[in-house]
Amino acid sequence: MNKSVFARLGLFLLLVLALNPASEGQSIISTIAGCGIGDDSLATRAELAEPVGIARDTAGNTYISDLGSYRIRKISASGIITTFAGTGVFGNTGDGGPATNATIGPVYGIAADRAGNVYFTSYSFDVIRKINPAGIISTIGGNGTAGYSGDGGSATLAQIAGPLEIICDTTGNILFTEFHNYVVRKITTSGIISTLAGNGSGGTLVNGSPATATTIGRPYGLALDNKGNLFIGVTANNYICEVNSSGILNTIAGTGVAGYSGDGGPATAATLDAAAGIVADTSNHVYFSDGFSHCIRKIDLNTGIITTIGGTGIAGYSGDGSPATSAMVSGPWGLISDQANNLYVADSWNNRIREINAGGIASTFAGMSGLFEEGYNPVNTELSAPQNLALDASGNLYIADIGNQRIREINASTGLITTAAGSGIGGGPDGFSGDGGPATAAHMYFPSSVAFDAAGNMYITDQDNQRVRKVTTSGIISTIAGNGTFGYSGDGGSALGAELKFPTGVVVDRAGNVYICDNNNHCIRKVNTSGIISTIVGNGGAGYAGDGGPASSALLSYPSDVAMDGMGNLYISDGGNDCIRKIDTSGNINTVVGTGHFGFSGDGGPANLAQLGAPYRMKSDSAGNLYIADHGNNRVRMVTAAGIIYTIAGNGTAGFGGDGNPAISAMLNGPTGVAVDKLGDVYISDGNNSRVRKITHTEIVNQIKNQTKDISVYPNPAKDNLTLITSINNVAGSKITLFDLLGNEVYSGTMTSSTQMINLHEVASGMYILQVTFNNGDKRNVKVVKE
Repeated sequence: MNKSVFARLGLFLLLVLALNPASEGQSIISTIAGCGIGDDSLATRAELAEPVGIARDTAGNTYISDLGSYRIRKISASGIITTFAGTGVFGNTGDGGPATNATIGPVYGIAADRAGNVYFTSYSFDVIRKINPAGIISTIGGNGTAGYSGDGGSATLAQIAGPLEIICDTTGNILFTEFHNYVVRKITTSGIISTLAGNGSGGTLVNGSPATATTIGRPYGLALDNKGNLFIGVTANNYICEVNSSGILNTIAGTGVAGYSGDGGPATAATLDAAAGIVADTSNHVYFSDGFSHCIRKIDLNTGIITTIGGTGIAGYSGDGSPATSAMVSGPWGLISDQANNLYVADSWNNRIREINAGGIASTFAGMSGLFEEGYNPVNTELSAPQNLALDASGNLYIADIGNQRIREINASTGLITTAAGSGIGGGPDGFSGDGGPATAAHMYFPSSVAFDAAGNMYITDQDNQRVRKVTTSGIISTIAGNGTFGYSGDGGSALGAELKFPTGVVVDRAGNVYICDNNNHCIRKVNTSGIISTIVGNGGAGYAGDGGPASSALLSYPSDVAMDGMGNLYISDGGNDCIRKIDTSGNINTVVGTGHFGFSGDGGPANLAQLGAPYRMKSDSAGNLYIADHGNNRVRMVTAAGIIYTIAGNGTAGFGGDGNPAISAMLNGPTGVAVDKLGDVYISDGNNSRVRKITHTEIVNQIKNQTKDISVYPNPAKDNLTLITSINNVAGSKITLFDLLGNEVYSGTMTSSTQMINLHEVASGMYILQVTFNNGDKRNVKVVKE
């Protein structure tokens, strides 16, 4: 083999690496934690993520609105679970096609009619959707714009707002609650919409009034009995009312005050707290899930007496095989019954469906049990929509296991997983507790991010408790920011008195200052070492402005994370603006990754010309490279210290696959977190797959740094002209060569300055490698695509 052949072979291999750096066989992806969602297995071994709705068809199949995974799951009569609708990606697409290919967002209510159709409410998109017996999805109610209009006309032209629960009557009409419009509405089999209860405004209900002439508060639960009476659970106002077959409304339970009292007495004198799911039987009994009271209760309409039939009133998980009244549930929502009078309840915060049989014994019907004991192999452990990741100084990996209300730790020495913080109880009045005690006993509500300071203390964004919490190296937890109230206030005072709105990211600088991503306030807050909070970016309103000036004057939109590099620069994942912003040590802000427009483009070129898709979370390594969970693109991307962007994991297709193969050919599903260790191994929180994955022996990082160090090209792909930029001095006379896939030279030239225009007009469309040979003999290579 002659030298030219060797040269061409070398260039061919180099081009392959440039096109697919992981193909050298070293950058392999694997699952290191989480056993997935459990489809095609027994439902009792499945992963659920805050199930809230439940329905059953006449064939004995059970349907679950798996809120946190953006799916509807189906359990066959034989107990096997599958995904019935949704891809696991947030959205509202797919009408006219298979429901399993559609995006469905968070689903609350679900119902099945006698003809085999399944209906669900799309709360975030203000529509009602239907899946027919052939599995095809369509929209049957709402035009997608929040509002209250359309009664008497086509339901698809109407405006609805915040649909929650949905049920079917015996003739095929569907009824649903509209939380934001204070009404219950109906869509007939011919597609006409009307209002059944509520007058569209908030206020106090007037007993004995026509249902459409009075206010009913914010409705959630719905049920019909065999006499045509309609029962409505008014969640925010804490009562249950009945609309009789003549359309007259009366209260049957609750005083309007939140609480848990009254068992053994009149239901109208009892207090309750969030009546979410309701069932009416043929014996004049009404059952309901008392969500924030963590129990299931029964109203005997013959006597008016209320009792508890399941749960103890204390959030927790226990009691399978025992009487349901001694079992513990946590945040029960949806409730249904079968023909044998067994009750099924969505035990939401335990990520399970529980059954109370006709004899009053509790059991788990769906969702895994018993995988939170300490010391499991991580790949056999249940994770629930894991979010951000962090590594401590010893190399232990921490996972924000948001759906399980915990922070989990994978020990670097043993390889086993344990709980580092959180009791697993979250939400409602019991969702926050534990300050001053062991972190493992504390209640957290959707812990979404975790970080460490230089002393080894851990910081957690306790997202839905509107707090940031700290765990000392001795395991004691406390609150360092947020008073638990959803709002925006407190700047200039103690961080403990401040209001936050969904803190989603946290990082600590070397001096001990804490930076908080205050998502719904569209800003970044800082807690200094004296505990005083201030806003350093944003003003509480969404926008995209301020680049090139002081960060204090800039606007953000739903920022999701903050990260810091070794130089003290602060990076912000500006999710609503589809970009990464940087605050330098002088306090000025600029966009460093992304164009501000959702999309995917730019690999191999300057990061500020690339497109991102709702970037979620990020980390910087010791060399100044930035790693981004490009959530909407189902990829993880890396921006080198020189500002060049690459995909290092994910092929862009939402799903799960590729373990044991190159990371960039794998499927990810909504990556939500990323971390990188001292060896260059990259960890990915594959959120919608309920797994943590790892790119091992990431020579991809060194490959990229070596091949693109000191040079960049743009635009890439290029049409007629390509610009080459280098940071190396004295480049005049350096050789530029363009090679095709076979190593043939198709262009050559010399550099005259550090910014060089290359004319590609005579070059055919395709993929090439651009090689720069500097005067000292050093070579740099970069992939180029000619359109």
